Amino acid sequence: MDFLEKINAIAKKTQDPFYWDCIEYIQQIIKENKTLKETLELVDPEKFNKPIIINIENNNSIFPAKIGIAPNKAAVGYATYQKILDYTENETEKYYAYDESNSTRVTLNLLNQIDMNDKFIFIVYFFDICNKSHSQLIENHQWLLLKIKEFKNKCDNSGKKFIVLINAIYEAPTYKYNLNGFCDCISELYDIPLENIMIYSGAQYQNDKRIKHVNNLICAIHDFSFGKTLATYDPLYHYVSLARIARPHRIYATVEILDRKLDKFGHISLGSGWYNDSNENFDLRMVPERHKDRMPLIIDGTIAHGTHHLQWRGEDVRLTHAFVNLVHETSFDYDINPRTWNVPFITEKSTKPFIWGQVPIFNTMQGSLSAIRELGFDLFDDIIDHSYDNESDPMTRIKLVIDQLEKICQWSLEDCVAYKQKNIDRFIKNREVSEYIYNKYIPHINFTNLKIALDSYDL
Repeated sequence: MDFLEKINAIAKKTQDPFYWDCIEYIQQIIKENKTLKETLELVDPEKFNKPIIINIENNNSIFPAKIGIAPNKAAVGYATYQKILDYTENETEKYYAYDESNSTRVTLNLLNQIDMNDKFIFIVYFFDICNKSHSQLIENHQWLLLKIKEFKNKCDNSGKKFIVLINAIYEAPTYKYNLNGFCDCISELYDIPLENIMIYSGAQYQNDKRIKHVNNLICAIHDFSFGKTLATYDPLYHYVSLARIARPHRIYATVEILDRKLDKFGHISLGSGWYNDSNENFDLRMVPERHKDRMPLIIDGTIAHGTHHLQWRGEDVRLTHAFVNLVHETSFDYDINPRTWNVPFITEKSTKPFIWGQVPIFNTMQGSLSAIRELGFDLFDDIIDHSYDNESDPMTRIKLVIDQLEKICQWSLEDCVAYKQKNIDRFIKNREVSEYIYNKYIPHINFTNLKIALDSYDL
């Protein structure tokens, strides 16, 4: 029984429509690629979760192939994903890109607008290399290392400057904590200077100045957050505190809220969803016994695999009609939370308060608020003391953050309504700033930052 017969049998057994889409497209691929067909014969379809393979319309000149894989490697089984990806690699005189992830497509669209002169960009998808040691890369990523060697040699022979771009625009990894294994490995193997490696990410900065860092704000605002919401609602609650994934810094802050008996003034989520499975909230074991019977904390239902896009929407008054939005960002200090990013990183969590007409308080990395202020937002310093942002000790910072929340909870709800009505122009202005940033500033600054970084190699 060949591969297509196998997968047809699975499709009939499961009656899953995703398999039929997969079959149709794999037929197209293997018709054109004999080697891929032979490799797919060895893949066991029983190991697939949901093989989803989608067409990408060829509406620009960047992608000659009309192949995309969604949502990730796990969806189609690693071997199949890898082999189909081999078939879709993109090479031009300007760059080489191994994958066609959405983040790579976004980056290539920008690169195609920039004059490269004598530069060649080798794009590496950061998920393939993040937190990998030198030995792990040598053992498990020979295909990538050999491609780097191949294109480095081509550039050496043609006089082009070879630059490795680590594509991480939806995340905020750093050289210090996440990418030193890869960067040091290729630097040692192929004599690539660290300054010829660029990290293109949402991180506001890197911990090592030798690596060229390019900031991208693509995560800062999500269009779903606007939806049918307004910035002019009168508050019905003192606050909302949203923490879908239970990270340590979010747990410590939530416990502080519960210990101070502030939960009656607002609504709290903690561990209310996940990306792949509920084990992602294993940090809930850190919750002290006195509060464990309340976990997870859920406001508007469980937002998990397949519905995680709902986290960006504002369709529940318990979320949108709160006076304060306590923002638990993705990044936090390494000694508290080493499993996430450890530099300031602006995501849609930080901009929701401005879109929804709320006063923000931030539970995040020290020094994060300067970047938010630079975007033009009013942080309502007349009622919130944001000096917690200067506190270097992370546990003390969390307590100072909850001090500010507790201060607002001591107001009457009528006080909250009166303040908002008196300052309604400021709330409307924050919403307008959000709209401008989403529609105009982010597309401009993402392109500008990348161009400035690439142009700097010509100096």
